[in-house]
Amino acid sequence: MEVLEIAQVEMFCPNEIVIPAHRRSELLCVVWEGTCVERDPADIGGSDSDPEGHELADLERAVYTGDETARRSSPTVWHAGDWTGPVALQPDTERSAEVLDGDGPKDVVALSVEGVKVIMLNMKDLHQILKTGSKLFRKYLALKEKQAAEEAAMKAQMMRNEEFFGGIGTNGDTYRIDPAAEQMPNHWYAYDSVLEVLKCNSALGKLTALQKRHLESLAEGPRYFETGCYLWQVGEPVDYGFLIVAGTATFTQKPEDEIWKNRRGSTGTMLPPVSFQLYASAKCYASLMSCLAAGRSPKRYQTGYPDIEEDKQLFNVPPNSEYARLEVGLQLRVEEMELDVYDHAKDLSPKEERMRNARDRFANKVLARLYSRRAYTAGLVFSRGHFLSDTSRMVSGNLAHIHHAGRQESMGSIGHGLSGDHHCHTSNMVAGPDGCVVMVFPRSSLVQFLDGNPGVLLSLLGTQIVV
Repeated sequence: MEVLEIAQVEMFCPNEIVIPAHRRSELLCVVWEGTCVERDPADIGGSDSDPEGHELADLERAVYTGDETARRSSPTVWHAGDWTGPVALQPDTERSAEVLDGDGPKDVVALSVEGVKVIMLNMKDLHQILKTGSKLFRKYLALKEKQAAEEAAMKAQMMRNEEFFGGIGTNGDTYRIDPAAEQMPNHWYAYDSVLEVLKCNSALGKLTALQKRHLESLAEGPRYFETGCYLWQVGEPVDYGFLIVAGTATFTQKPEDEIWKNRRGSTGTMLPPVSFQLYASAKCYASLMSCLAAGRSPKRYQTGYPDIEEDKQLFNVPPNSEYARLEVGLQLRVEEMELDVYDHAKDLSPKEERMRNARDRFANKVLARLYSRRAYTAGLVFSRGHFLSDTSRMVSGNLAHIHHAGRQESMGSIGHGLSGDHHCHTSNMVAGPDGCVVMVFPRSSLVQFLDGNPGVLLSLLGTQIVV
């Protein structure tokens, strides 16, 4: 009701400015009827290139033409039901007030011959209403402040590393900069970096604006994993999902002697490696130490599910198989990320866009088949935008009682049928040669999100990776 009280309905004639460039971030504008278009302030005045009464059909031909030059210069269009405003309320950066290039913000102009009708809200008033009445919006603001502080701290650490590692050696060679500083692109520090990363995912990039904003509010981090550091290991509970921001990650085998080394402490007792102490849960670690103190040999993975079998690695993959094609496609994607191809999606021709979509669909299908076989290959490399999460085991038997306890039994049987009787990883995921920067999604909040968005849940089930 408070929002309705501050809302204003306004009408504009064709070619009239709906929102001037300098007020784009101050207003939330929802198109009720008609069509609006973005235009550079320098073009105001009804020039020959954009005459009064320009028809929508002409613009659509310019937007969807096969001419690459015309597609690059096509402006942003708002139809009935679309809205523009600060990026906090419009996750689609192209339709928001966010400045994507050095040209500055642009005017929003009425395009339809019949004119347009819009709903205007002043952000100064709306922000206070949302902050008071929306728990999700408050959480979003708090997380943005936390992420900004973490980004600033990590950036300061990178600068210190650069000063420390960037000196000149005695032989005249320059020391290598810390991998974290090399791997993180400049846009990683952007205001809405999570949304930019979601665009690189074939499934999550198609979520609605509300779903993207909700999912972003659940993200924690960013977190940096050094080279060879495990994101998860066999036997660990599936407590987190990971969205890769920069760097790469791969499946790996974990040798038996890497987990249980014959290390002895001051008392002569055998100790697990430090990495396991850092990543294992307190309960698991306590159980392990009790076994060692009693002189018993622990099993390979002490997690409460001692019979968990590790996924097998496929060797001698035929070069013409779908697994080999998957490896080539994922490695090609890593190279494209290094060239920032995904950051200029509008530059792709329709044929190139169809080929990319087909490659992503193929990758997701083959990854799902590997998941069902409990197998992987050594050449699988995951990069920016890939979502890493064993969602089937994460929600197994635990989805329904989050909000609907009455359906717990039926949903539990479905979950157990999908992923077995445990909630632990059956594979090992490790950061790539240059490390890996990820956003982390805790199980507690991610399961609640999936409970309210069953369509998203279905797209994540039956696989550990969604490209």
